[in-house]
Amino acid sequence: CTVFTGGPPKNLVPSLETGVTIGRWVAQGGFCGVGVVPPSVPTLPKFVGKSRCATWNFGGAQAAVRAAVDSPNVKRRVFIGKNVCHKCSYTPTFDAALEAAAATAANDAHATALRWARSILIAHRVGHKPKKLHDPLALATMIDSRVCTLREVSVDVVKGAWGSKLCDGTNTLAAVDFDEALFMETLLHCDPRLVKAAADTAAEAEASATPLASSLRVDAKREALIARDEAVREQRRFLREATNIDDVFNL
Repeated sequence: CTVFTGGPPKNLVPSLETGVTIGRWVAQGGFCGVGVVPPSVPTLPKFVGKSRCATWNFGGAQAAVRAAVDSPNVKRRVFIGKNVCHKCSYTPTFDAALEAAAATAANDAHATALRWARSILIAHRVGHKPKKLHDPLALATMIDSRVCTLREVSVDVVKGAWGSKLCDGTNTLAAVDFDEALFMETLLHCDPRLVKAAADTAAEAEASATPLASSLRVDAKREALIARDEAVREQRRFLREATNIDDVFNL
């Protein structure tokens, strides 16, 4: 089976103590830096020259992470770390793709889920920096491992700072980069042509110096309140209509 964790994985150790075998553990956490990330991969300025970094999820369950990394009952580990997650944000391209995916979804429950997600992300975007899509990136990689470029590593922690080193035979894979287009296609379960059209739309809006959508203006306080109200309504509709999880994701 596959286990996905998007927070401190405190429940892993009790599960492993029962003798259960986990075929694959996909986690949002960890860090790859110098010596693991290829020089050709762009690095965020705050991570330049670093080989290790404190991370919230793994730092919040350090002993559990260490135990799961060392456990022979976890057959494969996939870590989507801070070095990659912090490059994945709710961009105008993602917003355009999300809006289009909701409009063309194959069923009402899927469309409702996408509209709900968009209204929440828009509400967070107004007045703040673009939302980092940490867990969505890890989730998309769980669905399709090609979303992230993965390298086999060993992981360790020193004084709360996690790091990775290239190492064969560990069955531990860590992300060093990601494919933005494939990420959107996988997460939104949409046609690649839709993502390409969304990218073109966002590029045209940026070139013309006009907002992609009025809901994305950072000074639109009134729109933020409207978006938050809409998020609540969408959530209620979602809970009423989505009785089957397969309907939501159209899988």
